[in-house]
This record gives sequence, structure tokens and C-alpha cells, in this order.
Amino acid sequence: MDAVGAKSSTTSSASFRTKARASNALAVLDQDPGRCLASIAEPKCCCTRAATSLFPTPVGPTLLSSGEDHFEKANRGLLPTPVGRDYWNFYEWATGLDGCKNGDCTAFAVLESTRYDAPYNLFFILALDAASTLASALRDNDCSAIYKEVADQLRAEVHKTFWSNGSYLTYSDDKRHRCEFVQALAIIAEVCPDMLRNRLASDDNGLVKTTLSHCLYKFEALLGDADRYAKTVFGQIARDWGHMLMAGASTFWETLNGSSDFAGAGSLCHGWSAIPVYFYHRYSPGE
Repeated sequence: MDAVGAKSSTTSSASFRTKARASNALAVLDQDPGRCLASIAEPKCCCTRAATSLFPTPVGPTLLSSGEDHFEKANRGLLPTPVGRDYWNFYEWATGLDGCKNGDCTAFAVLESTRYDAPYNLFFILALDAASTLASALRDNDCSAIYKEVADQLRAEVHKTFWSNGSYLTYSDDKRHRCEFVQALAIIAEVCPDMLRNRLASDDNGLVKTTLSHCLYKFEALLGDADRYAKTVFGQIARDWGHMLMAGASTFWETLNGSSDFAGAGSLCHGWSAIPVYFYHRYSPGE
């Protein structure tokens, strides 16, 4: 089966209206697919607790009809990368993941031919898992089973297509690019062997590093085995966020380069850099 994958903006949001997000989520995949899938996948637990009061029953017909085209593609393989000028194929600001032309943040690279990516499909797996959980909470077992079946098919295809020499490739047409972001998503999506955590935790792992924006996924992946890797995670938080504090920051930056990044347009107050608050709360003693 041909490799299939897709890439677009993948910024996620923790605050949202659960009912509106779920009912419209797959409908907007054609406009901003990566951002949408990340948003569905992230808040699964809190959505489940609120599901019975916020969702109509059954949810299956609404979500399935909204995402029919994407389910068809997934049933044939993985999801294809959006092509053409309508898409900025951005994942995060790390090298090779920003969708920019030759590293120029003012020039977006236009994808003109078919390409297949691991990150988008991993987000799709997480979105399907979240949808299955929500449907199950609403006792829509048929819908839940469909989501789970497609997610399991995608897990097998992602591993088959992108696993190479001990880690996952980022793109099917690039046999060199390997990044922490993809390995972390593969761990969270339960696609890969547990031993990948050890490589992800290593400073000299040979992978493109996550930036502040998406180290959340690296930390979540490692804290799946908190007894072994909590020291690594909180050590990186102390190092990177401590760097900003020692530089005199009163708010946390978009990237560790501060205002000098993006040709002098780097933000010095960026919401995604507040993630240590979440990790210290969730994984503090007694929690």
C-alpha cells in the first residue's frame, strides 16, 4: 500500500467550546487540517467528563459525515499532504518542520506534488482515539468502534511506512529528516516500541530537537514512564525556561532566540511557552 500522510498547521489550543469543536472539527480539515487534529486530540480527558452534558446523541453521523472524505483516504492508506498555494504546511519552528522556503520565515514553501508525512497521520490517530473515547462515553458504541478500527489501521501503516533504522522518518520522500517531534507523537499514539523513549531522552539522539512550541509532546511521551524519565523532563524545563529567566525575562518567549528570531520579530510573550505550569501541576508529588 502506498504511503500517505499530510502536513499543515499543527498549533493546538487547550481552551475551546467542547461541543462546537467536536461538531465542526472534521468539517474544517480541508481549511486547516493539522491545527484541527491537534485540537481534537489534546483535550480528550476533560471532554469525556463533560460529554454527556455537552453532546447530542448519537455523535457518529455528524462527525462521520463531516470527515467522510478523510475516512475514505485513511481506509486506503494514510492521509495525503495538502497540495497547493492554499496551504502553509507548518508543524513547528524546528528545522525542516516550519514549511518555510530555505529557512526564510517570510516565504512559505508551496508543495506542488504528492508527499506523505508522519506527523499529520499521528495527529489523525490521536484525533480518532479521542473521538472513539467520546463516542463511547455517549454510548454510541458503533461509532466508537469505527474510529478505533481506522485508528488501528493507521497505526500499522504509519509504522510500516516511516519506521527506519531505529526511529521514524518525518517524510516519505526524505530519508534523512528525523525529529524528536515525530518520535514523541509515535510514542503517545502507541505506534512504536517503548524503547524509543530512551533515544528520545538522550541529548545526543541525532534527532532534530523540539522547540518550545512542541516540547509538550516530547515531555508527555517521556512522562509515560515518569519513574524513569521525570528527571530528564524537569531538567530540560529548568534549563530552557531558566535560560529565559536568567536573561531577565518577565514573560516566556516564542523561541529560545527571543526577540532576535524571525528577522527581529520574535515574540517575548507567547502562550505556548507556559507549559511548565501544566507539568509541574500534573506531575507534582501527591497529584
